[in-house]
Amino acid sequence: MSNISVDRRNQFKVITAISMPSIESKIIRAFVSADWNVSERLFDLSNFLCVDSTESILILTPDQKSIKEIHAAWIVGIGSENDERWKKFKPDFIVSPDEVESIPAKLLAKLDEASFKYVIVGATEILFLGTKGSPGTSTIAWNYAGELARAGQRILLAEENASGAEGALFFGFDDQERNKSTFTATTVRPNYDLLCNPLVRMKKEITTSQNWGELRKKCQEKYLQIAIDGGIYNLEEESELQTYFLNRAQKIFLIGQDNVFSLLRLSLMVDHIKNLKNSAQIAIVVNKSKINAKSNLQIKNHLSLPSDFGIFFLPREDQLFAECVRDGVLLSEVKGSKAASLSGQIKGLTS
Repeated sequence: MSNISVDRRNQFKVITAISMPSIESKIIRAFVSADWNVSERLFDLSNFLCVDSTESILILTPDQKSIKEIHAAWIVGIGSENDERWKKFKPDFIVSPDEVESIPAKLLAKLDEASFKYVIVGATEILFLGTKGSPGTSTIAWNYAGELARAGQRILLAEENASGAEGALFFGFDDQERNKSTFTATTVRPNYDLLCNPLVRMKKEITTSQNWGELRKKCQEKYLQIAIDGGIYNLEEESELQTYFLNRAQKIFLIGQDNVFSLLRLSLMVDHIKNLKNSAQIAIVVNKSKINAKSNLQIKNHLSLPSDFGIFFLPREDQLFAECVRDGVLLSEVKGSKAASLSGQIKGLTS
């Protein structure tokens, strides 16, 4: 069964340009059986007018003629793969006339595959995933986004970790609090232009890769970077959305803390992520660490990190983080050497 929902299928306008009526009838019946509508039937490909070619699927035979170049999200050819006439249409795949009933199923399989190879335009994605036991994943994600914003970048903080802590409530990013928000899309403080509005925190908006993909389209050109608070790295149960994020993110932070249980989970996370085909930049953050050279070396050896993985150690500052959450401020806004040091280390993650 495909992961593509009926609503998602119908976002693609299926158009046929078939010169053989009997073949076209088979195709239409196959789409009806798949609960997928054929939106338009063309007798002349010159009439192919698609306002948004990224949302259209064109099914055609090689004898079609057009005075202009044809563009569509997917082009499906009906005929022989060896037909020289396909050169002008460049179909994504070709089906023989005897197998046209399989077109809907093949398209769904292609769409499922493409959902994990979504071409990223505009904003880059930075994913934060942590071990169990509250290692500080959300707090690090929030402050990371804040440091990027301080540097003048347009940043969206997306909380996929909807069941956990909410930056919207702590830091006033929520639309409903816009008038009294500390950080909004306008410069409220002289040193801030924090464009974290709208903050995505509705779990129903991002619990599927399809929904995230649609959300991504709306904001990918508004922001330079999207920081995703992904919550707990789920090792026990394969999560479609987690896999989707892992295969797309350009930068991935794995967050743990300096205790036996968390380091064991962190080691398993590292082993799991080594198998990714994604060429993302990957870094390990050991939060609440002892900041001891000997201890840090032992942790590095225990994790057996590949040479291209980075690793950072952040000191235990529970009270400082608690005060930031209580007061609704980021570390960079707190006075004092401890806050300045920790803020500088988080700033180092953004480089």
